Amino acid sequence: MRHGTFTRYLHPRYFFPIGAPIETSPTLEGYRVSACSYARRFEFALVLVNPSNLTRNCSDAALRLNGTWFDPQSGRPHAPVTEAAMAAQQGRILLSGPLLR
Repeated sequence: MRHGTFTRYLHPRYFFPIGAPIETSPTLEGYRVSACSYARRFEFALVLVNPSNLTRNCSDAALRLNGTWFDPQSGRPHAPVTEAAMAAQQGRILLSGPLLR
């Protein structure tokens, strides 16, 4: 690295083609899909988050997704996903189709 310069790294997830939101709720509870997790639909993605703190340790072992999705960050990005495990402090971006390479 040269003196006076720096490099920024942006994780590839910031470039996933998720599209625009297709649902909006006036309250956070409108996005709740289980005791621990929340979901929001986008044109080409489903975003899941479990904001539970680690001391509460609230997790969802098998959250049904009501459809088939693809997890580009999994070890099998082209394998269809129909349910997801959501541990505390975890988020996932699931796409409606696999990413093309």
